[in-house]
Amino acid sequence: MLDCMQNTLPRHQAMPLGAVRCQAVAAEEVAAEPVPPVGQALPVEAEFILSALEAAGHRRQGLASRRQFDRVPYHAIVHLHLFSDRPGARPWVLFARDVSIQSLGFVARDRLPLGYGGSVVLRTPDGREIRADCVLQRCRETVSGWFEGSLAFNRPQRALEK
Repeated sequence: MLDCMQNTLPRHQAMPLGAVRCQAVAAEEVAAEPVPPVGQALPVEAEFILSALEAAGHRRQGLASRRQFDRVPYHAIVHLHLFSDRPGARPWVLFARDVSIQSLGFVARDRLPLGYGGSVVLRTPDGREIRADCVLQRCRETVSGWFEGSLAFNRPQRALEK
């Protein structure tokens, strides 16, 4: 059994591969800056990372053709609550890059555990806030201290259709 003290890194630092995030509230988390609200515009640093990824051709050719539903650009703050998180824990803050009714692409300051399930909170195009169960499909370091990933919704989110 892994000890909770194995990963006591502040949230802004990368979680080592195979580590389990400690659910105890660390002193630096208590004094951490407030969690930005869902749907708020992205901070300048996150917008810069997204534009750099797009300029570098981060999206692979032919990938969209394998998808049943194309993703559309969606730049906003999204909150993720993993089912393994302790009740009342701060949400993981994701910076969404694109969305479809089946999945969401994002960048984050934290490495997230692949295959973990959770619930994501985001705003629909008409401004409603929705919660959708999901699974983390990908999370890999893309730029020093930044991670690019995707999550799949457990059910199609028709509220995200235009």
